[in-house]
Amino acid sequence: LSSIPSTFGSENILEADIPLRKRAHFTTPTSRYEIGESSVAAAARQIRPTLTIAESRRADGKLIGRLRRERRYFRTVATTYAQEVAHSRDYCAQIMDYCQSREVHTSTLVTQMEALRRDVSTLQRQHIEHAQRDVAPEDSDSCS
Repeated sequence: LSSIPSTFGSENILEADIPLRKRAHFTTPTSRYEIGESSVAAAARQIRPTLTIAESRRADGKLIGRLRRERRYFRTVATTYAQEVAHSRDYCAQIMDYCQSREVHTSTLVTQMEALRRDVSTLQRQHIEHAQRDVAPEDSDSCS
């Protein structure tokens, strides 16, 4: 069992003799961890060395430069997307016009087919009438 230094510095108390909730009061925090802190939290809390004013300005300058480059990049991307949207809309309008022209053409073809069917029906009826007339005189000749 490890011993925990006393708050008075002269006594050693065995860790097993201290209730869990009171152990935190008697432990000495190390430079790396705080009491009850996980290693992940300690890593996230690590203190960076203090920067000089010149280093701070250089870091700020680098950050500003990076932000300006990113702004130019995103402006270019936004412009490209805007152009793509415009081209897509134009192409969509062309497709819609083409579809409408095909619809009109199809309607015209349907009308022409209906007219041709009427013509065929009329011609068939006339053919039957002529055939019946041609057959009828022969029948009347044979009866007489």
